[in-house]
Amino acid sequence: MSLPQLQDTSCVNNGRLRTREETDRREDEVQDSIPISQRRNQATVGERKENHVYVGVMTAEKYLKTRAVAAYETWARSIRGRVEFFTGGHTGSRHGGVVPTVFLRGVTDIYPPQKKSFLMLKYMHDHYIDEYEWFVRADDDVYIRGEKLKQLLRSVNSSQTLYIGQPGFGKQGEFGKLGFAEDENFCMGGPGMIMSKETLRRVVPNISWCLKNLYSAHEDVEVGRCIGRFAQVQCTWSYEAKDIFYHDKTDYKEGVIKTMGLSRMRKAITLHPNKNPSHQYRLHNDLLALQTQDLRHRTLVLHREIRRVTFLLEKQPSRVYETTGKSPSLLKFVPKDINSVMSWDFITNSQIFTADKILPAKAFPKALSTGLGYVVEQAMDLINMNARTERRTAYYRNIFYGYRRVNPMYGAEYVLDLLLDLVSHDYIGENSTLEDAGYWRYYGFGMVCLYQSDFLRSGGFDTTIEGWGLEDVDLYDKFVKNDIRVMRVVDPGMKMSQRSAFELT
Repeated sequence: MSLPQLQDTSCVNNGRLRTREETDRREDEVQDSIPISQRRNQATVGERKENHVYVGVMTAEKYLKTRAVAAYETWARSIRGRVEFFTGGHTGSRHGGVVPTVFLRGVTDIYPPQKKSFLMLKYMHDHYIDEYEWFVRADDDVYIRGEKLKQLLRSVNSSQTLYIGQPGFGKQGEFGKLGFAEDENFCMGGPGMIMSKETLRRVVPNISWCLKNLYSAHEDVEVGRCIGRFAQVQCTWSYEAKDIFYHDKTDYKEGVIKTMGLSRMRKAITLHPNKNPSHQYRLHNDLLALQTQDLRHRTLVLHREIRRVTFLLEKQPSRVYETTGKSPSLLKFVPKDINSVMSWDFITNSQIFTADKILPAKAFPKALSTGLGYVVEQAMDLINMNARTERRTAYYRNIFYGYRRVNPMYGAEYVLDLLLDLVSHDYIGENSTLEDAGYWRYYGFGMVCLYQSDFLRSGGFDTTIEGWGLEDVDLYDKFVKNDIRVMRVVDPGMKMSQRSAFELT
């Protein structure tokens, strides 16, 4: 007995099988024709396929049709998991509307939102603790890049107690007044705070105690304090945190990201704040354009590789690869006559001088200034590629002069003479922060002055440690545990050369 043949009509077009491209295009057309309120139910099914991260977004009922919709229609689609929006309400129910919303019972939208924030964590724990590996508490004016978030979280262990974000210490007038010890901090709520499932599991049973023992009006401070007390973990002390979880302090009151350049945009996982929905959509478009640009560059690199390998095979590359596969060079182009010579423009920090006989000196056009800024950012990324290992960072200050020309084949070409500041990382202050250089680690690199009696009392170096490093951190911890006072002294003349380091090992 033969079984009847089953045919998927979605894969058939006029009696023939659809190609993969036709099928994908048809699915996109069908998806776009579905109202967003109905599309949400379909998305929930897709979310179950990859239970990686749960994102809870704190919002207010008055923003459910503005900020919440902008977030849901932009970055929420890139999250490999589930996104739900939390607001105060009396029903304590879930609402399907335009965006997936949870109304928290007995909670209002009045600031400060400590109770709302803690009950958000409780809801995540009670409903999803066994379904997701990571939990994110976000604001409705943040933008989260789902693929980069996934890339980060896949590299760490969610079974450990982890609390990830941009470390905060309070506003300038609040230092020392938030009830934190010198080695304690909190993850800032604006750029988003990430908790492993183990961290959430340890904190939620103690939420009642945390709500009864509030020290400040800042909900992110209080969540951080609660996590530190009951999960025994602090927000990540990370050099890169201010770029990964980007918070624009300069324009925070205005509620729009303005001072972020291309380099930071590439690095960032979260970007904050964008309080106006139009700014959120604009940022989404900018990031899609950046992704398109990266894909085009990747395509160009592949074309060059195909052309190179084709020559190795002693074959002639096709016309397409012969044209697009050529590598750019300032020296290879040989003009055939005077009309084919490409002229260079001379650039200073405020003017551009061209070969125009009528008006050679011109003010910097805005478009050129923006493009030049992107070029400088890319150059600085290359210069600082090994900044951490070399313990120095170069910072751009100004342009002495430069040359620019537009090559029809490769685009704009620059030769620039830049003025840079070189900052050494040799001296790291305890718990110190630098606006331009990130958050330093709270321990040094092993250069210490101490009494022999204190060294023996602490137990000395751990001789079982193998390889490079860790002995200085271990010794520091032993001093602290033995109540030996540790004093940080900055001495510019105190250095350790690589030669002496190798001799000591």
